[in-house]
Amino acid sequence: MRKLKAHLLLLLLCTWSAALLAQDRIPVTGSVRDSVGNPLSGISVSVKGAKGGTSTDALGNFKINAERGGHLLFSGIGFLSQEVNITGSTMTVAMHNDPKNLNEAGGDRFRYEDQPPQGSLLGYPDQGRRDHPRE
Repeated sequence: MRKLKAHLLLLLLCTWSAALLAQDRIPVTGSVRDSVGNPLSGISVSVKGAKGGTSTDALGNFKINAERGGHLLFSGIGFLSQEVNITGSTMTVAMHNDPKNLNEAGGDRFRYEDQPPQGSLLGYPDQGRRDHPRE
């Protein structure tokens, strides 16, 4: 009987301490926009100092659990990373273009030039049919 009471007391203390720790975490929802106000999808959202995170959906919205007073980190290709203080349960974040990374996504790799193709489609040098006799 004494052992049972000790186990129940231990279980009660563990449950009580977990409940106290969980009170500091709140669900934070919000949206991420560009500097013009358009929604940004695929922006990474994480809690500073914690593992894991989430990303914004197609409409730029996110939802993550974080501690009140903590910091959220926002990052995305072509945008400056931001650290935002959590002051409430909802927020809107404006991301700004990173001038250093404007070409990083490959925008300058797909230029077409007005030159005729060189070689064959398989990458071998174009030798034509000069070495084959005509019949």
